[in-house]
Amino acid sequence: MPTHTAFTGIDPGAGLFYSYAPSTVQTSSNSRYVFYCGNSPNGVVRDHIMLSVGHLVNGRWQYGRPTIVFGPKDGPARNNFFAFHTCEPEVIGGQFHFGGTPYRWALFFTAESKASNSTNVIGVAFANSLAGPYHPDLTPFVQTSDDFGKNAYPNNCPVNRSTGQTLYCLGEPAATTIAGGRILLTYMGNSGSPGNDSNPAEGLVLRELNLSNVPKTGPCTACFVALPSGAKVEAVTQAGLGTWPHDASIAYDPAGRRVVLSFDNGPYDTTLNGPPVTPAVTEATISIDNLLRGTGSWRLQGSFGECLSGNTYNHNSGIVRTSNGDLPSSRQLEVIYAVANNNLGATWGVWDYRLWDVSAPLTDASAAPTVPAASASCPGLDLVDAAGRVTTGGSALNFGSVPSPGPTAPTAGLALTPDRQGYYLVTTNGQITTFGDAVGRGSIPTGSGAVADVVGVAVDASTGGYWIARADGTVSGFGAPSLGPVTSTSGSAPVVGIKAIPNGEGYYLINSSGGVSAFGHATSFGNFAIPPGQSVAAMATTPDGLGYYLITKQGTIATFGNARLFGPAVMHARAPIAALAVAVDGFGYWVVTSTGAVTGYGDAASGLVTVGPGGKSMVDIAAS
Repeated sequence: MPTHTAFTGIDPGAGLFYSYAPSTVQTSSNSRYVFYCGNSPNGVVRDHIMLSVGHLVNGRWQYGRPTIVFGPKDGPARNNFFAFHTCEPEVIGGQFHFGGTPYRWALFFTAESKASNSTNVIGVAFANSLAGPYHPDLTPFVQTSDDFGKNAYPNNCPVNRSTGQTLYCLGEPAATTIAGGRILLTYMGNSGSPGNDSNPAEGLVLRELNLSNVPKTGPCTACFVALPSGAKVEAVTQAGLGTWPHDASIAYDPAGRRVVLSFDNGPYDTTLNGPPVTPAVTEATISIDNLLRGTGSWRLQGSFGECLSGNTYNHNSGIVRTSNGDLPSSRQLEVIYAVANNNLGATWGVWDYRLWDVSAPLTDASAAPTVPAASASCPGLDLVDAAGRVTTGGSALNFGSVPSPGPTAPTAGLALTPDRQGYYLVTTNGQITTFGDAVGRGSIPTGSGAVADVVGVAVDASTGGYWIARADGTVSGFGAPSLGPVTSTSGSAPVVGIKAIPNGEGYYLINSSGGVSAFGHATSFGNFAIPPGQSVAAMATTPDGLGYYLITKQGTIATFGNARLFGPAVMHARAPIAALAVAVDGFGYWVVTSTGAVTGYGDAASGLVTVGPGGKSMVDIAAS
C-alpha cells in the first residue's frame, strides 16, 4: 500500500491542456522517459503522444518540458487511421524489424481517424531512439473486427442497449517482455471475455507477439504467436479482481516470475462536465504461468484514492519499467498516474488531468496483502496560530509546532508540501521552519535593513520550492522559479496573501482592497469589488486551478472562475475572518476566524478540527 504521492512536475504549460495515460521507460537509476497522452493546440481535444525526460537530482525526479514525439497526421496522410487521435502510448525495447529495417523501440498506441470514440484501433510505430523519430506502420496493428468479429454493431463495436451509445471498444495497449524477449500485449477488447462475437463486450485480452518481421504494408498475421492454449488471443482472468481491469498497465517481475497489474477501479464519474474517470487505482500480481493460461487468481496488493492523493479521481496509471518491461526492483512498485477533480463549472473536467507519482513495496506470495479502501472522501485540516502552534483534524498529519520559546516574530502563514507529508511555517520577518518532509531552502536574510512584513508562503507543486511574499508585494523565491520582476504595490493597498496554483509554476498575490495579481501559469479571473469599510482577509483556489475565492475579514465571500458558493455570501462571524480553505473535492470550504472557530460549508464538515483552550490569533488554514 502506498504511503504518499506527489505531483511529478511534468507541466503541459499554461492554458487548457491535459496529461494522462503514461508509459515510463527507466533507462538507468537516474534517467527515465515518460510518454503520455496530451492535447495540442491549447483548448482543443486532439490527442498527441508527448514525452518528458526525467533525471534524478538530489533524490528528486526533475522533468524537462514535454515535447510531441508522435501525433495525428495532416496533409497527404490525413485519411490514415491515426489522422485525429494518437493516445495511450506504450513503449517497449527489443530487437524489431519493420519493413526490413532493424529498430530498438516499439511504440503501441490507440488511434482514431475521426472524433467518434468508436473507430478505435491499435497502431504500432518503431524508432532507434527513445526520443524518436517514430516510423508508423500505416496498417492498424489490431483492428476492431480482428477482436470483435463481424457483427451487426456499427464499426463492429458494442453498443449500450439501454442508451444506444457506442462503447470505447478497443484500445489501452500495455506490453512487457518475458524470458527470451517474448512480448506480451494486453489491451481492451472482446475475445470472449465477458462477451463473444455475437454478443460483444469490453474486457482485458492478451496476445503474445513476434515483431522480428513486420511488413511495410498490410497486416502482420505472423506477428501474433499462439499462447499455451493454442489460441492467438484470449481473455485475461478476472479472478481475484472483482471487476475487469480498465486502463491496465503491466510489468514483469523476473525474480518472482509474476506479472504486476495496475488498473482503474471504482465507478466512473458521471457528473455534468466532470472527468469521465474512476476514483481509485488498484495493483495486483499473478504468476506468469497462470496469466498465459488464463487460470489462477490475481493477488491484490493495494489501492489508493483521494485519501492518499487529495484528488477526487485517480486513474490511467502506468507502471515504471525498464526498457524490456521489467520492474526496476522486485520489492518495490512505482506508478505514475493521472489525477482529476470534480468539475464545478461549465469547463470540461479533463483539463485538470495531471501526472502524479506513487511508490509502494510489493509483498511476496506468502505475505498477507494490505488492501485498504480508497475512500471517496477523506478530508483533513491544518491550522496555525501566530505563535506557530499547529492544530490538525481529520486525515491531516501533525508534524509538530514551533517550539516554545520560538522565534521572536509571529507566524504569518502555513503551506503544505506537494505530497501533504509536511509543511512550512513562515514568520512575519521571513524565517522558514520546516516539518515532516518539508525541505528548508532558505529564509529572507535578517539584519540587512528594514524588511517589510511577510504575509505568507506558497509552495510550488512543480519543484517543491516555495515563495515568500511581503506586504509591499515583493516576492522571494527559494527553490521555486522566478516568475517575473520583483513586484511592488507601493501607493496601493497592501498585499495580504500569496497562493500557489495547484499544478505548479504560478501564484497569486492578493491585496486588502480585493485586487488579484497573477504570475506564471496562474490565470486571473477578476478582482473583488469589496463592500465599503471592509478589507480582504484571504484567498483559496479551486482544486483544478480554474477559479478562486476571496473573503473579507468581515465575512463577505466572492467567487471567481469555476468557484462555487456553498453558503451565504455574507457570514456573520463573531470574530474577524482569518483564513479560508477549499475541500479537496471542490464541493465545500472551511472558514476560520482569528479566535479559531472553524465553520464548514458544502461538504466541508464542521467539527473536523477543534482548537484547544487558549487558541487565538489564528493566521492560516490548509485542507489536505
